[in-house]
Amino acid sequence: MKAQDNSKDYFVGKWDVMMLNLPDGDMTMTMTLTRTDGKLGGFFVPTKGEKKDPIKITSVEENTNNKGEITLYFTAQDYDVNLLLTKVDEENVKGSLVGMFDVKAKRIKE
Repeated sequence: MKAQDNSKDYFVGKWDVMMLNLPDGDMTMTMTLTRTDGKLGGFFVPTKGEKKDPIKITSVEENTNNKGEITLYFTAQDYDVNLLLTKVDEENVKGSLVGMFDVKAKRIKE
């Protein structure tokens, strides 16, 4: 029997992220989130194209009212952007990139 609530770490792990209908078309990335010293952080790695350098997540806001929602901040193509993610079920999240582009992600089981 688990005594502690692990819902805080729902987003920790690896995710297969698809950003839909961007100006350059759909983009897929692998997102890795970890919790260090109580703070959520991580990075993205593009899965297509020549440039596969990790994109560091500069900050994460966790919605304290709803444990199934976070906003990630990072810089892509010289733009500061945000990605809102909301829990759908144990393996899937949906969201919005800069409030304009649909995003979906599926947990990568290791």
